[in-house]
Amino acid sequence: MFNFVFNNSHFGIDWGNVVAVIMSGFIGAFGAIYVGNKNNETQRELNEKQINIQRELWSKDAYIKYEAEVITECKKIYDEVFQYIWQFESFFISRFAFVVTKDKLKKEFDKNNCYEYYIKPFNKLNHIFLKNKQIFAKYGLDKAFQGLNLYIYLLTSTKPIKEIIYSPCNETIKDLNNNCDIPAYRADFWYMFPFLINHLLNGGGIILNAHCTNYKSQVTNDMIEIYEDVIFYYKDRIEEMDDIFNKIMLVGEVNEKILPSYINEYSLGYYKEYKKGQQK
Repeated sequence: MFNFVFNNSHFGIDWGNVVAVIMSGFIGAFGAIYVGNKNNETQRELNEKQINIQRELWSKDAYIKYEAEVITECKKIYDEVFQYIWQFESFFISRFAFVVTKDKLKKEFDKNNCYEYYIKPFNKLNHIFLKNKQIFAKYGLDKAFQGLNLYIYLLTSTKPIKEIIYSPCNETIKDLNNNCDIPAYRADFWYMFPFLINHLLNGGGIILNAHCTNYKSQVTNDMIEIYEDVIFYYKDRIEEMDDIFNKIMLVGEVNEKILPSYINEYSLGYYKEYKKGQQK
C-alpha cells in the first residue's frame, strides 16, 4: 500500500495569484473592447461629419451654379428689355411725355405708346425676379425691380384708354424757327401718374380702378416735382443694374446689406430711405 503526502508549501495552488491573473486578463480584454468600441464610435462620428460636410459642399456647389445661371439669364433678358424701359421712361412717363403743340394733337395711341407694346417685355424681366427674389436681394438688385414693378403699375393704369384727350398745360414748347415759346397741350391721362405715386408716398396702397382721366384737377406742381424725383431715382437704379451684373459675373462683389424690398413692393421704400439720407 502506497501513501502519498502532499506538501502545501511545495505543491499547493496560490489562488490569489490565479485570481489576479484572471482579473488582469479580464480587465485587459474589457479595456481592449472599450477602446475598440470608442475608436469605432469616434470613427463613426468623423464619418458622419465628413458626409455632412460633403453634402453641404454639394449643396453649396449646386446653389452657386443655379445662382450663376439665374444672374446670367437675367442679364441676357435685361439687355433685350432695356430699350423698352428707356422708351417707356422717355416717351410715356416723363414730365414731357404727351406734351404737344395744338396742331399735333393725337387722338389714338400709336404702337409705341400702348399697353401691349410694353407689358410683355416688362413682365419677361419681372418674371425671373419673382421666381428668385432672394438672389436679387442679396446683390441689391431689388431696388431696380421695385422700380420696374412701379412702371408696370403705372402702365396697367393706362390699359383701357383707347384715345388721348389733350388740354392746355403749364409747359411750353420752344419754336426754334421763330425763336419763341408755344403754348403746349398735355394728355389728360398722364396726370394719374403723379397722383398714383404721391398716393403711395403718403402711405396709400395701389388703386386698382385708376383707369380714368379724372386726376388732372387733383395734381399740383409740387406733386409733379415729387413725381419727377421718384422717376429719376428708379431710372438710375434700373440703369445701374448693368454695372451690378458685371461686378457679380466678373468680380463677385456682393451687397453686405440685404434688405429685400419685395416684402412690400409698392411701398417705394428705397426712394423714401434715399430721401431720408439726403435730409441728414
